[in-house]
Amino acid sequence: MALYARIIYILTGLTVLYLFCSCTKYKPKRKNLVSKQSNIILYLFSAGVHSITTVGKVSVKTGKSISIPCLYESQYKNHVKYLCKGYYWNSCSYAVKTDTADPSGKYSISDDKNQQIFTVTINQLAYENTDYWCVVEINNGADYRKYFKLSVTSGMPSLHVDHQRITGYIGENITIRCNHSYSGEMKWCRLGRNCVTESSGSIDGTTVTTHMSDPKVFAVTMSGLKSEDSGWYWCAKEDIQIPVHLTVTEKPITTTAPTVAQVTGNGTIHTFEDTQERVPFDLKILIIPLSLLVVVVIVAFLFWFIIRQKLRKAESTPTAKIDEEVTYASVRNVGRKTAERSFTEGDGEITYSSVVTIKNQNIKMGEEKVFKCSSSYDFVCSLINMALYLRIIYIITGLTGVHSITTVSEVSVKTGKSISIPCLYESKYKNHVKYLCKGPKWKSCSDVVKTNTADPSGKYSISDDKKQFFFTVTINNLTNKNTDYWCVVEINNGLDYGEHFQLSVTSGTPSLYVDHQRITGYIGENITIRCHQSYSGKMKWCRLGRNCVTGSSGSIDGTTVTTYMSEPNVFTVTMSGLQSQDSGWYWCAKGDIQIPVYLNVTEKPITTTAHTFTGDRTITTFKNGQQRVSFDLKILIIPLSVLIFIVIVVLFIWLILRNKQRKADSSATAMAGVEVAYAEVRPKKKHLGKVDQEVIYANVGNIRRKSPEMSLPESDGEVMYSSVVTIKKQEG
Repeated sequence: MALYARIIYILTGLTVLYLFCSCTKYKPKRKNLVSKQSNIILYLFSAGVHSITTVGKVSVKTGKSISIPCLYESQYKNHVKYLCKGYYWNSCSYAVKTDTADPSGKYSISDDKNQQIFTVTINQLAYENTDYWCVVEINNGADYRKYFKLSVTSGMPSLHVDHQRITGYIGENITIRCNHSYSGEMKWCRLGRNCVTESSGSIDGTTVTTHMSDPKVFAVTMSGLKSEDSGWYWCAKEDIQIPVHLTVTEKPITTTAPTVAQVTGNGTIHTFEDTQERVPFDLKILIIPLSLLVVVVIVAFLFWFIIRQKLRKAESTPTAKIDEEVTYASVRNVGRKTAERSFTEGDGEITYSSVVTIKNQNIKMGEEKVFKCSSSYDFVCSLINMALYLRIIYIITGLTGVHSITTVSEVSVKTGKSISIPCLYESKYKNHVKYLCKGPKWKSCSDVVKTNTADPSGKYSISDDKKQFFFTVTINNLTNKNTDYWCVVEINNGLDYGEHFQLSVTSGTPSLYVDHQRITGYIGENITIRCHQSYSGKMKWCRLGRNCVTGSSGSIDGTTVTTYMSEPNVFTVTMSGLQSQDSGWYWCAKGDIQIPVYLNVTEKPITTTAHTFTGDRTITTFKNGQQRVSFDLKILIIPLSVLIFIVIVVLFIWLILRNKQRKADSSATAMAGVEVAYAEVRPKKKHLGKVDQEVIYANVGNIRRKSPEMSLPESDGEVMYSSVVTIKKQEG
């Protein structure tokens, strides 16, 4: 059967070759044609099916950038991949390889070995950048490749999207708008999977609906996103495609505020419901307070223990001036012979005993300014003292700074486009309402959108990042009337805090702009931002609320920043060794004009080193990049929480047992009510005189008197009886 299958395979290849030679409209020179035919024959006659999947043709604009995905088979994930430039395969030249970077920076390549896709990016597109090949290098064999074409135009591309890289959230929907210049049948496809050509369908179990939202806008909506939906897709119209990369992540935590009633100056009550606020959740925010809580509990406990020991020493001082009732007992040693009793003579012991009865006054916490701790209230005292120290620590850590809002001053934008503006505020206002106010003057500006009131027209939107303490306002469909605005934090029972910014709206090219206002980088890697300017001048790169880099190199929050003019009107910024804390708002600045850029730094997709075991037990190891291990902070939260719980439980058990032990020690001589008796017994061994029988009697009587050492009031005492008998045995 293998023989028949191979014969059928060869015949099929010959048929395809014949159709290709006879049906092609464009016939190059014979040498090139023979070369192409030879390549096809080699491809068809090779063992197995080797394929690379990519786009066929993409329409792009001169000066812009484009990313092209190339899907390969899993057995080649550890092979070298590269981009080859040229129309003919035999004469194309290397542009960039996965193991060799392009020094000019025009080409870049990255390999996602989890999804078996390598992505090539071509910058600063020109008319000569048209023909390329996605290639997988095969050791000791012919490389596998796939051709794609770029249609470079100076005008509007015939098929394009607003952003080539988009982000969606698990369980939610996302809409992609594919803009096209002329009508025709459209479809939505996933790289290497199926396409949706009708108004509805599904890709990998995810529902896809399509419709023409405008005559020249093909809108695609993917519903109920899953993490496995991350990957490359494309809009396709006839033979032209535009690739789109979708990243699906966990949705940030959302909180819904209760219904709020607002009373205006004329007495009218407006009731509205707060919209959901997205709060990015970082597990690190739990580790720090949990660790601090452990430290606070331990420190507070030590302070409490030390002060409690001092209080106990002060209470036990015999000269303490407190109102108490004391009963003293004296023990007398009486030696005599007793005829009535027959005892054996022997060595005896004399026991001295002193009994003290203390009657405490009633404690009235409501009438006393200072609570006096005593032995009867140890447990209550301990809780009060600990609460006091915790309150002091809370007050110290709750100190706040000054009131301010930081934002851009002026931004140049194009009519019809959208712009996002970040507004940084003080941490103490994170739970306050924020809003955007429209107008050149503060007193006469009008509210257009609030964090608790959405804009029904959809022109304005606002979101609040309470972790980094900035809210972002987005203004869509810009016109010449959209020029003056205020970022405002609402202050209850006080004046609101506002900061003004201006939009310079133009119908031409903005004087300062970037390719994408939101970009994504990977931890430990570099990222480059290109700021386009219409005229030369001094440029700088700043982070919102932090420092700026004005020279050719510098650093922001420990991250190295280098800048240079890659072209006469392009200011290029490179941030090296990215960290997760580098996520946030930045801006390019030239004079009074800025353009904000949001950088999102995430983990790079995990790569693994493969070890292949062949049939002859030979171990083949493929080269690979560094393996990145994702660290889950949840593994720290559980032990820290358990540690806090154990510390608290042990503390309370110790307090309860200690309190019970003290009560048990004092209850032997305790009287009724709150009367407590303390007994101190000191044995002393002594040789008695030569008597046949020596008996020691001890009488304990309640003696009411004033002690010369203590100032005590007279009170009625109680009588306690005690007898001590010592028997001395006779020798013989």
